Amino acid sequence: MKELTPQLRSWASVIDENTVAQALVASRLPILAGPIALMPDAHLGIGATIGSVIATDAAIIPSAVGVDIGSSRRSRRTSRPAWGGGTRSPTQRPEAGWPSIPTPP
Repeated sequence: MKELTPQLRSWASVIDENTVAQALVASRLPILAGPIALMPDAHLGIGATIGSVIATDAAIIPSAVGVDIGSSRRSRRTSRPAWGGGTRSPTQRPEAGWPSIPTPP
Protein backbone atom coordinates (compact mmCIF):
# COMPACT_ATOMS: atom_id res chain seq x y z
CA MET A 1 0.00 0.00 0.00
CA LYS A 2 1.26 3.46 -0.89
CA GLU A 3 -0.16 6.58 0.75
CA LEU A 4 -0.43 9.15 -2.05
CA THR A 5 -1.96 11.76 0.28
CA PRO A 6 -3.52 11.44 3.76
CA GLN A 7 -6.90 11.00 1.98
CA LEU A 8 -5.78 8.71 -0.87
CA ARG A 9 -4.15 5.28 -0.67
CA SER A 10 -3.22 2.99 -3.53
CA TRP A 11 -2.81 -0.77 -3.70
CA ALA A 12 -2.03 -0.60 -7.43
CA SER A 13 1.53 -1.38 -8.49
CA VAL A 14 0.99 0.40 -11.82
CA ILE A 15 -1.51 3.23 -12.20
CA ASP A 16 -1.80 6.02 -14.76
CA GLU A 17 -1.66 9.74 -13.97
CA ASN A 18 -5.25 10.44 -15.07
CA THR A 19 -6.62 7.83 -12.69
CA VAL A 20 -4.68 9.31 -9.78
CA ALA A 21 -5.76 12.84 -10.76
CA GLN A 22 -9.42 11.79 -10.82
CA ALA A 23 -9.12 10.10 -7.42
CA LEU A 24 -7.34 13.15 -5.97
CA VAL A 25 -10.33 15.32 -6.85
CA ALA A 26 -12.69 12.89 -5.08
CA SER A 27 -10.35 12.66 -2.08
CA ARG A 28 -11.10 16.33 -1.32
CA LEU A 29 -14.86 15.76 -0.88
CA PRO A 30 -16.11 16.87 2.56
CA ILE A 31 -18.39 13.80 2.89
CA LEU A 32 -15.58 11.23 3.18
CA ALA A 33 -15.45 9.05 6.27
CA GLY A 34 -11.83 8.07 5.57
CA PRO A 35 -9.25 7.86 2.82
CA ILE A 36 -10.17 6.70 -0.67
CA ALA A 37 -8.58 3.37 -1.53
CA LEU A 38 -7.45 2.56 -5.07
CA MET A 39 -7.50 -1.17 -5.77
CA PRO A 40 -4.97 -2.92 -8.06
CA ASP A 41 -7.42 -2.71 -11.01
CA ALA A 42 -8.19 1.03 -10.59
CA HIS A 43 -8.71 2.96 -13.81
CA LEU A 44 -10.24 6.17 -15.07
CA GLY A 45 -14.01 6.20 -15.01
CA ILE A 46 -16.87 8.48 -15.94
CA GLY A 47 -17.84 10.31 -12.77
CA ALA A 48 -15.76 8.25 -10.36
CA THR A 49 -12.57 6.22 -10.43
CA ILE A 50 -13.35 2.59 -11.19
CA GLY A 51 -11.73 0.22 -8.73
CA SER A 52 -11.90 2.70 -5.87
CA VAL A 53 -13.43 2.31 -2.44
CA ILE A 54 -15.07 5.50 -1.20
CA ALA A 55 -16.33 5.49 2.39
CA THR A 56 -18.77 8.30 3.08
CA ASP A 57 -20.43 9.66 6.17
CA ALA A 58 -24.21 9.79 5.64
CA ALA A 59 -23.92 10.35 1.88
CA ILE A 60 -24.55 8.39 -1.31
CA ILE A 61 -22.56 8.90 -4.50
CA PRO A 62 -24.49 7.30 -7.39
CA SER A 63 -21.72 7.88 -9.94
CA ALA A 64 -19.31 5.89 -7.80
CA VAL A 65 -21.07 2.73 -8.97
CA GLY A 66 -23.08 3.06 -12.15
CA VAL A 67 -21.51 3.66 -15.52
CA ASP A 68 -18.58 1.24 -15.65
CA ILE A 69 -19.96 -1.60 -13.56
CA GLY A 70 -19.26 -4.93 -15.16
CA SER A 71 -16.70 -3.51 -17.57
CA SER A 72 -14.59 -6.64 -17.31
CA ARG A 73 -17.53 -9.03 -17.58
CA ARG A 74 -17.45 -11.63 -20.33
CA SER A 75 -20.25 -13.06 -22.38
CA ARG A 76 -20.85 -16.70 -23.14
CA ARG A 77 -23.29 -18.13 -25.64
CA THR A 78 -25.76 -20.59 -24.11
CA SER A 79 -28.82 -22.43 -25.32
CA ARG A 80 -31.07 -20.40 -22.98
CA PRO A 81 -33.09 -17.45 -24.28
CA ALA A 82 -31.94 -14.00 -23.10
CA TRP A 83 -34.97 -13.61 -20.79
CA GLY A 84 -34.21 -16.79 -18.84
CA GLY A 85 -36.29 -19.33 -20.69
CA GLY A 86 -39.73 -20.68 -20.03
CA THR A 87 -42.82 -20.04 -22.10
CA ARG A 88 -43.05 -16.27 -21.59
CA SER A 89 -41.36 -13.79 -23.88
CA PRO A 90 -39.48 -10.80 -22.41
CA THR A 91 -42.56 -8.60 -22.94
CA GLN A 92 -44.80 -10.96 -20.93
CA ARG A 93 -43.09 -10.65 -17.54
CA PRO A 94 -45.57 -10.85 -14.68
CA GLU A 95 -45.93 -7.43 -13.03
CA ALA A 96 -46.44 -9.09 -9.65
CA GLY A 97 -42.74 -9.92 -9.60
CA TRP A 98 -41.74 -6.26 -9.86
CA PRO A 99 -43.82 -4.41 -7.21
CA SER A 100 -40.93 -2.52 -5.58
CA ILE A 101 -39.53 -1.02 -8.77
CA PRO A 102 -40.89 2.50 -9.24
CA THR A 103 -42.15 3.25 -12.72
CA PRO A 104 -43.25 6.56 -14.23
CA PRO A 105 -47.00 7.12 -14.73
